[in-house]
Amino acid sequence: MRWNPRRVLRQDVPGQSRDGLAEALSGLATAAGGPAVAAVETVGFWAAVLLPLTYVPLLLTGLSSQQDAMLLAALVVLHLLALSAGHTHNRD
Repeated sequence: MRWNPRRVLRQDVPGQSRDGLAEALSGLATAAGGPAVAAVETVGFWAAVLLPLTYVPLLLTGLSSQQDAMLLAALVVLHLLALSAGHTHNRD
């Protein structure tokens, strides 16, 4: 049988029910600022959607210098951070 990450994620955590884990995470988000967390998730989501558009002009003009390559690397890192921050936006 192949390893399936979805099956692993559906398994209960020993000693804690699935609802209890969701409540704990919700409480953590609320304690961390509630609306502030929602704002960071929203900005992260939209940044993750729009950042790839910045790659196009950079790649069309070519990576002719070290500065262009570093800019592309910085944009990719920023995109990964935005994906991480916004991945839970509007999961209701």
